[in-house]
Amino acid sequence: MPYNKKHHYVPRFYLKRFSSDGRSIGLYNFANDLTVIAANLKNQCCRDYFYGKEKVVESALCDIEHYASILFSLIDHAGCLPPPGTPEHLAMILYILTQYGRTKYFADATDEMHDQIIKHVFGKKIESEIEGINLDDFIIGLKDVSQYALGMMVQTYPFLLDLAYKLLVNRTQVDFVTSDNPVVMTNQFLSFRTIGSNTGVATKGLQIFFPIAPGRVILLYDSYVYRVGGDKKIVVEIEDVRDIYNINALQACSSYENIYFREENFGVSALHRKAKSYMRTRKAGIKVFPQGNNQHRRRELLMNFMEDIRFNPNLSFIGIRKSAKKWRLSFQRSRLQPAVVVRNKRMYDDHREFLSAVKTGKYSTEDFFKFLDEKYKKN
Repeated sequence: MPYNKKHHYVPRFYLKRFSSDGRSIGLYNFANDLTVIAANLKNQCCRDYFYGKEKVVESALCDIEHYASILFSLIDHAGCLPPPGTPEHLAMILYILTQYGRTKYFADATDEMHDQIIKHVFGKKIESEIEGINLDDFIIGLKDVSQYALGMMVQTYPFLLDLAYKLLVNRTQVDFVTSDNPVVMTNQFLSFRTIGSNTGVATKGLQIFFPIAPGRVILLYDSYVYRVGGDKKIVVEIEDVRDIYNINALQACSSYENIYFREENFGVSALHRKAKSYMRTRKAGIKVFPQGNNQHRRRELLMNFMEDIRFNPNLSFIGIRKSAKKWRLSFQRSRLQPAVVVRNKRMYDDHREFLSAVKTGKYSTEDFFKFLDEKYKKN
């Protein structure tokens, strides 16, 4: 086999943490209702040249995985997550975003979004100019979409800097599971909104669940909206098995093809039944808002978004703060609502300004802190 041919979009070192012997892992495939008790770890979550035939992206991911492996070992040893503002905190955020943006699901969802917008804007023109073509027979995707999707996601890391985070420790007899799309973004707070996505990285009420072992999940969350365990506790110990089932159901809803588990007798059929009605039927959506037409042109506002998971986990250790409930009630009564409810307007504006500066060559994408220093020292 040529060197660097098989690219893993969920790394082996990570899946190995859910293996009982280091070589195999339990697998459940939703489409075929198929359970494999000891699937070969080497063959999971991989595609030939998924990140292209050049070695640059795959090599960079290998370096990131190396540091993530060290970080996970430190978390295992310390029994908690790194303190805010430390290099380890930033590394944790970067790895979570990298894992979210590098999967086959995210690449395919990005292609689906691109396909929808191009067909809507140019579809009639293309079909009128090319006789006999039916665009429904084609997917208009992006070249090197996996690289594009990953790069797009990683540059959003500043938006997660204001999120609180805790380590969820499983004290029950039922394991956490993982999947081929393991980083789950959800939003219990804005689940009533169905106009588009409520899980953008800058959105108010965002929650991110990332299982890192059968006994541990990293949870990032908007602390102005949610109370998670005791405010002063850095670790939340889960003793109610219903919470484990609900977190696993979130993972099942997030999965693309497979979920992975350690226990030989894990109840995958029960998990499938719990998640089935909430499974996404599409990866992306488009909303069209007419803005008035004239005889020369059609004016529309388009909203293109990735489809959210609609399962509300109802976890016993997560509550919504009174102030947030009051805000939400007032917001629900508003006649006009924004397409995106931004969590931190200042950070959002700073990031837009930063990206503009990156495009001019003044900064590189990893210079956000330098940008902030220089911007606010001037003020």
